[in-house]
Amino acid sequence: MAAPPKPLSVDIHTSVKEGDMAKVLEFLEEGGDVNVRCRYRTIPLHRAAAYNHQDIASLLLEKGADIEARDGTGQTPLFWACKGGHGEMITLLLSKGAHINAQDAKERTPLHEAARHGKKETCALLLKRGAKRDTMDVDANEPGEDSEPSVPESVRSQIRSMIENS
Repeated sequence: MAAPPKPLSVDIHTSVKEGDMAKVLEFLEEGGDVNVRCRYRTIPLHRAAAYNHQDIASLLLEKGADIEARDGTGQTPLFWACKGGHGEMITLLLSKGAHINAQDAKERTPLHEAARHGKKETCALLLKRGAKRDTMDVDANEPGEDSEPSVPESVRSQIRSMIENS
């Protein structure tokens, strides 16, 4: 009977969130799985995208992280980068093959998420890179038609105008 695998000494999700490259490297050296899921069904690449740790994201991708991994709501790491408005991370993920028009469980796209969170520059970047502007979600909203309450009306209006005129 084989011995159970030795537990890893590093919590990869916390290490990625904190931007601790040394701990991430330790995890990988111990044979850790770059696609290990946490209770929210995310992989470490989701956290790297959310917290804009480009060096860690690059390493994880180099080691085989699934760029199209879906979390518990069906969102890929690109969605997480878009919610945060992390332009360089978005560019990195797109350059590595992230699907710009991926849809989550509510049929929202990364453009929906950027618009919902009031990220004007991110919306502009996604539109420039070919994001579809007319994809409807399950509530029949196109990007820019449904924003978080904390997004000022002036920003909502600018985003809607940008999307309509692209």
